[in-house]
Amino acid sequence: MITFIHPDVVSRTIGTSYLNNGHTRTHFMWRLKCEVLAIDDIIRSSKESSLIEHIEKSIDNMKLNIDKITKDREENLKTIKNQRQKFQTEIREIRGKINSHLDKLEQQILKELQVSEDKITQEIENLLSNLTIHNDTVTVLQNTISDIKSYASDLQTFLGSKSIEADVIKEKHFLHELTENGSLECTDLLFTRNDKLSDILSAITTFGAISTETTPPSIIIMTEKENEAQLMAVQMAKPKSIDDINLVIKKTLNLPKGSKSNYVTGCSITSTGKMIFTDFENNRVIVLNDSGTLDCEIFVSNRPVDVTCIDDKTVAVSHNWSPYEIDITDITTKQVVKVVKVSCWCCGVSYCQDKLIYCEEGTGIKTVSLSGGITSSLVKKNVNGFWNYVTTFGKKLYHTCLEANIVTCYTMAGKMVWEYKDKFILDGPCGVTVDNESNVYVASQNNDSVIILSSEGTYARTILTKEHGIEKISGVHFSKERNILLIVNQRGTALLYDVK
Repeated sequence: MITFIHPDVVSRTIGTSYLNNGHTRTHFMWRLKCEVLAIDDIIRSSKESSLIEHIEKSIDNMKLNIDKITKDREENLKTIKNQRQKFQTEIREIRGKINSHLDKLEQQILKELQVSEDKITQEIENLLSNLTIHNDTVTVLQNTISDIKSYASDLQTFLGSKSIEADVIKEKHFLHELTENGSLECTDLLFTRNDKLSDILSAITTFGAISTETTPPSIIIMTEKENEAQLMAVQMAKPKSIDDINLVIKKTLNLPKGSKSNYVTGCSITSTGKMIFTDFENNRVIVLNDSGTLDCEIFVSNRPVDVTCIDDKTVAVSHNWSPYEIDITDITTKQVVKVVKVSCWCCGVSYCQDKLIYCEEGTGIKTVSLSGGITSSLVKKNVNGFWNYVTTFGKKLYHTCLEANIVTCYTMAGKMVWEYKDKFILDGPCGVTVDNESNVYVASQNNDSVIILSSEGTYARTILTKEHGIEKISGVHFSKERNILLIVNQRGTALLYDVK
């Protein structure tokens, strides 16, 4: 705060001592006026200096930062609201499907109950009808015997007895047959309850799990010092340019041969460095140690296509042949520990936060919860899913379609972010993977190359070609823990690169 003092006040407070020292009042006022003029000069010059400009720029930048941050947070609120509405709809759809399924099962068992009752009732009613007829016959015989005894002569009694005897034998035979054919056995209706129905009330205690996930902010607030004034500036976080990425060969590996020619279609790396491959033709999963030596071979059901690591010991293997399933396999015991049934053949598969995301023929991209077993559709696409691959990173999903020759990026809610298609560079996309900077690596099968796409999908560059050993490439995988890129050709040659 600045306080302004009137000259008369100054004169009253300090003028007396000044005048007592021999100075005249006129001299004192002249000195005071000079000093006031000097202050005025300073004030006028401050307006012309760069200080006010620096302060003004700092305030403008802070206002701009606040506006951008506010907009970013408001967009986050909209996203959260949309996600809540989506999941709410999904939960209600699941409830509806469960209700519909239980209603169907109830109608089915009630129908079976009614059919069983009707069958037994019909059999008993038929027997009662026959018993009534035979009862009438026996009554007639009883009356005939009574009449013979009362009125018949001896000859009539003899002849009548022979006739009645034959009818009695026939009735005895009828009663004997009832014992022999089980008509007299008591019949009860029984109901055996499916014990798994109890799981709905005991084992299944939730629809799923709600959690939150944070990712690095899309904006970064940075400070820069300019003429001793702190200016705030919002800058977008820039990933490393794909032009700056170099691959340095680390190892070349030859996978063991199978009984048929190798036809390797997928690959992955565990966090401990073990390399996993799927051999489509020989129905096997090949596991190599991080040194490149063979760890084991695991023989699986028909036509394994792709593989994704769930943890250091467990992998998920997709199949595009009947039976339609994804096998969860323990690579230490070589045993299938769980089978996830799917509707049709599937190709690419990726693991993300307790869920498997996979491409299914004719329906598109689906997800299934490993803990709850609930399957839902992410992207509905009626395309040939035979050689479609998929991967995830952060809040994004990446999908390749060989038939359409397209790489597509989606949000985890299934909304398309970008799409890349350029046959001159990308021809026959198969395996796909993403590095720590969100750059996308794609196996381009028909022109024997690996291309790298910028995170925005706007720029592509061929990073490996046939000269580097790429020939009929099928799978790629980036290890985020080790910063290495694994590439595999269909005939079983694998290449391991350091990413610089």
